[in-house]
This record gives sequence, C-alpha cells and structure tokens, in this order.
Amino acid sequence: MTTSGTATDGSVRLAREVLDEAWRRYRGHLLPIVGLSLVGSAQRALVQFVGDDLPPWGAPALEGVTWGCRALLVVLLWRWIIGSDARLRGVGLPEGVRRVGRYAHRHRRALVLQLVGFLVAVLVLDAVPDLVIAPLVPAEAGPLYRAVLLAVKNPTVIAFTMVWGLALLHQALVRGTRGEASGGPRVLSERPSAE
Repeated sequence: MTTSGTATDGSVRLAREVLDEAWRRYRGHLLPIVGLSLVGSAQRALVQFVGDDLPPWGAPALEGVTWGCRALLVVLLWRWIIGSDARLRGVGLPEGVRRVGRYAHRHRRALVLQLVGFLVAVLVLDAVPDLVIAPLVPAEAGPLYRAVLLAVKNPTVIAFTMVWGLALLHQALVRGTRGEASGGPRVLSERPSAE
C-alpha cells in the first residue's frame, strides 16, 4: 500500500515524465515543427494586413493551407511520438481506448496534474495576452499586435501544446497496459524503436 505522499510523488514524476518527453521531442524535431507552424503565422499575418484586399476565395484558401499544415504536423508528431514506439505496434483503437481508460483509472492524480498544467498554460499564454496586453495596444496597432502574437504563439505555445498532448497520450498507451501497475519503463524515452 502506498502512502499519500508516495502516490503524490509518483504522480508528479509521471506528469514530469510527459513534459520531459514533450520537450525532448519538440527540440528534436524543432525545424519541421517550427516550419509547419510558421505557415499559420504567415497566413494570419497576411489576413491581418491585407485581408480586405484578398479575393473572396483568398482567406478560405489560406485557411485551408494552414489547416493542411497543422494536419501534416499532427501526422508527423504521431509518427515521432507514438508510431516510433515498437511497444505500440499492433495496438488498435479498441485496445488503445482500453489502455487510456486503465491509465486514467490508475494514474488519476498524474492525469489531473497534466490537465491542470494545460489549463494553466492556456490561461497564462492565451488569456493573459488577450485580457491584459491587448487592451493596452492602440486600435491602429491591433492588426500588428495580433500578427506578432500569433507569429510567436504558433511555433511555440500551440506547437508545444500539440507535442505535450501526444506525449500524454503516449504515456497513457504505454502505461495503460493490462499488467502495468507501477512497473514498465522508468521513463518514456527508454523504449524500443519501431524501425
């Protein structure tokens, strides 16, 4: 039986493991992550500055390119974070859902810590600029402010949050196996390659 302090320490360790894995993956694939994310930054800036001069199909077409780049980024992140782990080969959707359920049941505190972390990140990195900084920006500088804000957030905050979410899913898939209670790899990065 674990004491509450030990369980909390284990939960913090698991939550920290996800952040470490996300940061390692983000840094390891920085150029494609930033490159694909900057497409969205450029699109947003273009719409902010010349949106009224675009043809009627221009803004939706640019938005489509942005979403295409985001979809490609998600596919690549999936391959780098989840698809590269040989332990997850052959795990289909039903088994994946069961593993996530078992993980949520076994590691409730770690999951809550991750969700609180996501919430804090959104509040600090999204709400604070919108509620605190944006009102201080003169109206004529509003488009420039929004373009710069999105140019910074797309390849950093938004991209890292995507990596973080997939790293959490990876942990749930690995640690949600039927036999895993406290065993398994010491850290997520200690895994066999699926090459």
